[in-house]
Amino acid sequence: MLGAGGALLFLLIAGAALWWLVGRRNSEDMLAAATANYRGGNYPAAVEGYGEFLKAFPSHERASW
Repeated sequence: MLGAGGALLFLLIAGAALWWLVGRRNSEDMLAAATANYRGGNYPAAVEGYGEFLKAFPSHERASW
């Protein structure tokens, strides 16, 4: 049986993993948002979005565009 400290540690790790999974965006979502900003004329936001995409997914097949 886990003690109170072990249970608390488990809950903290599980909560951190869940927070990370919910908060992360996938590559296609990031590209779609940046492209929507570009097509909408919001060029500063598009540049920022494409930059974030390249940082997060440098080896993505579309990273060389």
